Amino acid sequence: MNFERYRLPLKYINNFPYPDYFIDQNVYDAIKWTPQEDDLIVATYPKCGTTWIQAIVWSLQHFGDWPMPRFNNMMIRETPFIECIGPKAADALRPPRHLKTHHPFHLTPYSPKAKYITIVREPKDVCVSYFHFCRQLFEINEVDVCTFDQFFEEFMLGEVPYGDYYDHILSWYAHKDDENVLFLVYEQMIKDHVGHILKIAKFVSSEKCNYEHLILKDNAKLLRQICENTTFDSMKKVPVNNPCEFTDPNNVGERGKLIDFFRKGVIGDWVNYFNAEQIRRIDQRTKEKFGDLVNTFGWKI
Repeated sequence: MNFERYRLPLKYINNFPYPDYFIDQNVYDAIKWTPQEDDLIVATYPKCGTTWIQAIVWSLQHFGDWPMPRFNNMMIRETPFIECIGPKAADALRPPRHLKTHHPFHLTPYSPKAKYITIVREPKDVCVSYFHFCRQLFEINEVDVCTFDQFFEEFMLGEVPYGDYYDHILSWYAHKDDENVLFLVYEQMIKDHVGHILKIAKFVSSEKCNYEHLILKDNAKLLRQICENTTFDSMKKVPVNNPCEFTDPNNVGERGKLIDFFRKGVIGDWVNYFNAEQIRRIDQRTKEKFGDLVNTFGWKI
């Protein structure tokens, strides 16, 4: 490494890294918060498909209504980002409540009566997507500041918001067989979009509403509509605010700075960024940390 480190603007709360604009009390409250029965929490490492899952769940719960609200409305009012804005936002929601966190399992508020959806994505693609996202998140505009090479080193060190990618994924994989946890793989979801909508519909169904039955038996048109609404091209049209604005619970509506949140969403874009040594290092780390899970996830490493 023949360049200086670029340290992202992080803050550490209980020795865990968050973006520097996070409010400590919101994080503490989110960790101590207790979910209610039938709460659904989308709990993912950043840039693994979080918003895609949220869009599918939101479309199911709103019976195909589209478009989604402006993104800051989603993160504050519709599907609160609990450690960012605090869990009190959940109090204003009527059940079934749908919330979001990027916490690993041990920091996620847990209830055996709540449901959790998580997803894993190939780490090289995560690294590239996270690189572009962090440059927008922290408003880094200079080309020679926070280069991909610099970001790669921070990613490998876990010195990025929400820390080490591998530890996060493994924390949730340990619970993949829990009845109230749905563990998904991003690449498999791209290959079988409809099948994963059905899988999510079955998982979020309850005695109050059987979404799986609804879209398979009662309203096949609804399934097609949800599938069309949650393609990458459709979601790219949803206005997205810079997440640094989400700490203000009053920041809803049409104001705020927009970012290019949905960039490509493809498999394998990492080939345009990684050099041979970086590929060797990250693939070696992936094999060391995940072992046979690499084959389980269907990755070619």
